[in-house]
Amino acid sequence: MAQDTIRSQGYERRAAFGPVAPATSIPSAGDAYARPSAIACPVANDGRLEADYLIIGNSAAGVTAAETLRACDGEASILMVSDEPYAAYGRPLISYLLEGKTSIDRVGYRDAGFYDRNRIATLFDTARKVVSIDPEAHEAACADGTVIRYGKCLLATGSVAFVPHIEGMEGRANVHRFMTLDDALGAWEDAVGSTKRAHDEGRESRVVVIGGGLIGAKAAEALSHHVDEVVVFEHNNRILPAVLDEEGAGIVQRLLEPHDIVCRPGMSAEALVGEGDRVVSAHLTDGSDLPCDMVVMAVGVRPASSLAVDAGAEQGRGLVVGRDLQTTLPDVYAAGDVTQVSDRLTGAQRPLALWPSAVHQGRIAALHMAGVPDAPDFVDSFAVNAVDFFDISLLTSGIINPSEGDGCEVHTFVEGDEYAKFVVRGGALVGYVLLNRPDDAGVYTSMIEDEVPLSSLEGDVFSRPVDNLDFSEDVRWRRLHKGYPGTLDEFGWSRDPGVRPDAGSGSDSGTDSGSGTDFGTGPDCCAGRGAAFDSGVGAAFDSGASADSDPVSSSDSGADPNPDSSSGSGSGSDPDTSSKSRQRRSELLSGRASEEGDFA
Repeated sequence: MAQDTIRSQGYERRAAFGPVAPATSIPSAGDAYARPSAIACPVANDGRLEADYLIIGNSAAGVTAAETLRACDGEASILMVSDEPYAAYGRPLISYLLEGKTSIDRVGYRDAGFYDRNRIATLFDTARKVVSIDPEAHEAACADGTVIRYGKCLLATGSVAFVPHIEGMEGRANVHRFMTLDDALGAWEDAVGSTKRAHDEGRESRVVVIGGGLIGAKAAEALSHHVDEVVVFEHNNRILPAVLDEEGAGIVQRLLEPHDIVCRPGMSAEALVGEGDRVVSAHLTDGSDLPCDMVVMAVGVRPASSLAVDAGAEQGRGLVVGRDLQTTLPDVYAAGDVTQVSDRLTGAQRPLALWPSAVHQGRIAALHMAGVPDAPDFVDSFAVNAVDFFDISLLTSGIINPSEGDGCEVHTFVEGDEYAKFVVRGGALVGYVLLNRPDDAGVYTSMIEDEVPLSSLEGDVFSRPVDNLDFSEDVRWRRLHKGYPGTLDEFGWSRDPGVRPDAGSGSDSGTDSGSGTDFGTGPDCCAGRGAAFDSGVGAAFDSGASADSDPVSSSDSGADPNPDSSSGSGSGSDPDTSSKSRQRRSELLSGRASEEGDFA
């Protein structure tokens, strides 16, 4: 009866490669991710810990802030607190760890020695996570009763999974989230065990993923390597609703089916049916039941802002921050997914859940916390995402699905499995979708960032590959020489390559406009396959991260993160620490320096 129901709804397995073979071993996070050996944090006479800078969170924004603070101040005490007992790792890589495409020893963002080399004290323990802050007293309280007195505090707490209540989900061992390293390893172990049990019983294994955004899609891709079928439910009328329209989503859905991933948009589970501590089927919104061995909740995320909100901070869609990234609380700053920032293209205030943006915000917040003169402000951002599913590439940026009355015109191009969509407003490109057409993404992102008038281009640059020569000489010149205002002729530029204008004052006006990259794609970000573009205002390609509420996202594969090489004044053994700090601070302000081991 159940099998008839499955077939009648189109859930029958579309096997292209035969049954999966269960993995023989599951990695342990503890083996490769020992707790960092902590530098001693100063203790006051009353037993309270003391730190000049307290950083709550140990991912992109927090780590970048810590190393920036150390570069700016070689003597200050820095304390990082996290509820995960591991050195920093690349959260975008957890889907590739689950898939088995990368190994546990290659997901590190910083190794355990990073903290010692930079003299950063750590409390990485769930039992000692910060549970409250008192901004007036400049104190934070930990779960075990430890009290930390700080000078300035950075909230780099990221996002937490949004898990809607579904009847029957409580207390089930095979219902998983997909946000952390432990989540990925737990899902891997359960998927392998479920497949083994199913095959022993003479049937195929099935996982239900609730949520068809970027998190859910990356989880489905990874799990398909361990189970026989993955069924993805998305309550919207299409999968990947934040980054695709119906036509593009339909192409992706079709291309996922040969990999035994069945997508069911417009449908979800309203209850889970269990036996003992395990879910055995999902009761769907159309009244049918679907047997399953495991459930992954991937509906979305929310800013982890409760610490600040409970202390009285103002919150919109994320924590409200100024251009210096200070919250409405005294000496409390925030960076990364927990904040809301201005969308440069729409003017909306919203979180920008992208790894490179978190890195960028962490650096700017730290410069202001350290009191660096002329520290740049964080002005605005626009979203750019890049993600791969199997051999499917998807890159998006800016306004994807404009509403009527937005004054936008849309151009679409379809050829086989390739799909391109361009959104134009006011004679300039403000958004794009490139499905299986990745080569020109960097150029189009540059066009959005620089507000290049389409009238300055030679012919149609949407339906064919773009060349630098499609752009006017003035546009090319401005892009290559940011900081020099005006056109070639207005500035008096000689076409003799041996003659250059006076570089004089540059363009530093106290806001961070960055240097960007030349037309084309920039360095890989986060995980190694997706092209990256750092616009200097927070826009960047994210390898499978979330847009619109998905976490930092899922990522790219098996890239070997850069080894830790210690920043400027980190070792504490150089007698000229202050000199190195000043040099490092100058490099950070000028944009010449990159953070240690940064993926972006």
